[in-house]
Amino acid sequence: MAEIVEYTAERYFGRGGRPRVVQDMLGESPCWDHRTDTLYWVDIAGMAICSYEDQPKKLSRWQIGEQLGFVAVTDDLNVLIFGGAGGLSLFRKADGHITRLYHPEQKVHPNNRFNDGKIDPAGRLFAGTMDMHKPRKEGVGALYCMQCNKLKKVEAVGPVTVANGLGWSPDNLTFYHTDSPTRSIRAFSFDIRTGAVHGPAKTAFTVAEGVPDGMCVDSEGFLWVANLRAAQVLRVNPTTGHIVARIRLPVPLVTSVCFGGPYFRTLFITTAMGTTDADIAECTDANAGYVYAVEVDIPGMPMSPLKLDGREEWLAGGGSLHLGRVGILAREVMALLGTHDAPRSLEDSQDVQPVSEKYVDDITQEPVWDKTPVCLREGGILSWVRPSSERPTLQ
Repeated sequence: MAEIVEYTAERYFGRGGRPRVVQDMLGESPCWDHRTDTLYWVDIAGMAICSYEDQPKKLSRWQIGEQLGFVAVTDDLNVLIFGGAGGLSLFRKADGHITRLYHPEQKVHPNNRFNDGKIDPAGRLFAGTMDMHKPRKEGVGALYCMQCNKLKKVEAVGPVTVANGLGWSPDNLTFYHTDSPTRSIRAFSFDIRTGAVHGPAKTAFTVAEGVPDGMCVDSEGFLWVANLRAAQVLRVNPTTGHIVARIRLPVPLVTSVCFGGPYFRTLFITTAMGTTDADIAECTDANAGYVYAVEVDIPGMPMSPLKLDGREEWLAGGGSLHLGRVGILAREVMALLGTHDAPRSLEDSQDVQPVSEKYVDDITQEPVWDKTPVCLREGGILSWVRPSSERPTLQ
């Protein structure tokens, strides 16, 4: 067997920059938009969508108000799609407008949320669900495909417990999917014309230690697998199941990966402080929760955007809300409002208005990235936001 190629990942600060970033509680789902040189990811426990735009250097964090599983780009540069406890939703970056699309398991499995999701090369969304409470129920999750404004269950994958890493081979003939508790990645036949996934499934790889989490596929068809609780990312030959390369990280909870950067030779890696509230609260690891990056020898492939068929109907429809992106000092807001009330269910909030610019400006002193989330109230409506900045100072 050939020798395993070894890499070491380092904290990602962008080219020539060192932004003041928030340490994610549970970073996940990195996604590179090659059209704007922007890296997106989510903080599941922090309930936020994050982005770093390389040119010009711009770090953003949008507080969404629910546990998130993934974020992906669309064919509209101003619109993202994300999945989480509230189902599948569109997010408009310019004004924080959120449009609810689908929540297929709300009545059958109310404790389920969307976890990992990705766009296939034809512009369809594939996203899976899981029970978000522990002890976690087995086999109550599923994989879904969204195209042409319709959502359908991918029956070939069957019931899953924690729908996780997914990807496609360079020839688009194979679809890979991970159900983390099984510790295995399965390979299915795939029809790029229709988006159909066919069994029987074959086991492409089973991890010997830790848990397989997020993954991506490079231009040679090899899998790059985030190895949760093992402080590493593995490059795997899906035909033989052999490990051919390894990326070492200084943090055990390695959650997901994606290719990006110039020529798609940069592998971005998200990490976590913990996977439960208790773990996060007790975490003392200064390296945990940050985005890491490493230059690799084999390039990846561009991530396709979601095709927004009927976008006018989606973005103008009801059942939407607005969440402002603001920079404020938490202690001042809490002193003014005197509240830690929890927000209403997003399902009950049909028209949540953003906090006015004037009000925010009155209590803003400077960009702050390391304060706790605060609750802003206007007209009886609650929105959770995390102190943030349009353009943080680069150190």
